[in-house]
Order: sequence, then C-alpha cells, then structure tokens
Amino acid sequence: MLFELVFGKVMEFLKRDFEEDSVKIEVYKDGLRLTTFEGVLELVKGGEYTVPRWLADLLAKKGYVKIKDARIPVESLSVLAYNEETAYSKPLTNKLKGFFYMTMFKARRDLTEEAKTTGDLSKFEELKKIEDAMDSLLKSRVRKLVNYSLLPDVQQDVEEKLSEEERYLLKTLRAIVALWKKKVGE
Repeated sequence: MLFELVFGKVMEFLKRDFEEDSVKIEVYKDGLRLTTFEGVLELVKGGEYTVPRWLADLLAKKGYVKIKDARIPVESLSVLAYNEETAYSKPLTNKLKGFFYMTMFKARRDLTEEAKTTGDLSKFEELKKIEDAMDSLLKSRVRKLVNYSLLPDVQQDVEEKLSEEERYLLKTLRAIVALWKKKVGE
C-alpha cells in the first residue's frame, strides 16, 4: 500500500516533467501573444517555436498551432519493436529518447480520439499496428530491465539507451531487489 502511494507520487512528478518537456509547434493563427518571464512573445503565423508540452497541447486544442513531433511513424515503431524482440538475449539495441513511452501513449490516445471522431477505418488500422508494436517493445525492454536490475552495475552504453520512464523503472526495480535481499537476509 505504501509502495503504491510512493510510486503514484513519483509517477506524478515524472508526468509533470513530461508536460514541461519542450516540443516544437507551428503557428496557424496570427496575433497570438504569450507572456513569459522575458516579456511578451508574439507568435507569427507560419512560424515554428519551442514551448512546453502542456502549452502546446492547450494551443493545439484551440486550433491555433500544430504540434510538430507528436508521433513516431508506425513503421519506425515496428522496427524498434522488431530489433528488441529479435535481440532477446542481447543488451538493449535501440536508444529511446526523452519521455518515449508517455509520448507514444499520448499519441495513441490522440489517434484513438481522432479515429472515433472521424470514423476513418484507416486510423483504426494504424492504431492496431501501434498497439501491437508498443506491446512488443514494452515486453522486450521491461524483460531486459528486470535482468539489468539484478546486476551490480549497469553499463554506461546501456544507460544511455534508456528513456526517462525506463530510468525510473530500473531504479525502482533495483531498490525493490535490494530491499528484498536485505529483508530476506535478516
């Protein structure tokens, strides 16, 4: 129960960091002004800017901007999953940047909403491919992270390939294993 509470709070911090992560936007409307610490920033139609994800989402929902880096193409995601799956007993093969999983799950939610709204069957097909690739990638990488949690140290090249969510998961797994060893040995 306590673990679930602590885990939930840490995930809230991780999600907050995800929302504060910078994304690129393209502006569709003239006359947008944002107040920043440096002063007022006027966004020009057709211009590209980098803003926090939460702000980009807010502006995109109102139709003022388009978020530029919201989705990884299905083909690329499938290749990532295939590479990890075929290298079952080998170290991590792909480098996942930033908040990879949160970005992908958000893209999946957005695509689901888009498919429901438009009724476009090709969106449902794309959604199924994304879900299959994500499921495969998640299982392969978590399996490898469980193995890494049992090692005394994780190599630097492996550490560099982890997404932010995987770094947290690995630290959590290592802490659980260390606590378990300690309690079993008492």
